[in-house]
Amino acid sequence: MTQQTTLVLLRHGETFWNALDKAQGHQDIALNEKGLLQAQEVAKHLKQKHPELAFIYSSDLIRAYQTAEALSQIFSLPISKTPQLREVSFGEAEGLTAPEIAHRYGDKKKELDEKYPERKDRWKIAEIPGAETLSTALLRFTSCLQTIGKAHPGQTCAVVTHGKLLKLLLAEMQNLDDVPSIPNCSLVPITYCLVSDSLICK
Repeated sequence: MTQQTTLVLLRHGETFWNALDKAQGHQDIALNEKGLLQAQEVAKHLKQKHPELAFIYSSDLIRAYQTAEALSQIFSLPISKTPQLREVSFGEAEGLTAPEIAHRYGDKKKELDEKYPERKDRWKIAEIPGAETLSTALLRFTSCLQTIGKAHPGQTCAVVTHGKLLKLLLAEMQNLDDVPSIPNCSLVPITYCLVSDSLICK
């Protein structure tokens, strides 16, 4: 039995709120026309690059599921939907634009940055009321990816999820405080190693 699983992580297509630069979190916002076209294009790209794709997993939020549907149609595969792949909850900030968030919560963020210079310590505290901590979100995401990896050794799986989760994962894997934003419908390929139960950047 092969010891690795290829996981092709995919951020959902553009939504109405993405176009307005609004934080979505757990809000169930559909793809806009551009997002639907992005989903179709990335599905065609995946068909060429990974014709061996055998499984499709998706967040249960509609923007991710609609993106996964484009893959499902072109690969003729069902979609396994799970809330573990949901975006980070942004609490009171959901529905606000980036400038509005900076205005309302910028002082709190600065305070936490100064008090907790280590990223992993800072990620254990929510700077926005009602928000999910970044460490909690990352744990549920990585646990889900490990479960998928264990279930499909030697195979290739598409995992349709969200931008902030992908940023957290890459920051953790590269031991960085932050990474650049991940555009809609971008692909992030990683490998799950069965022997070490670990996720590896490809």
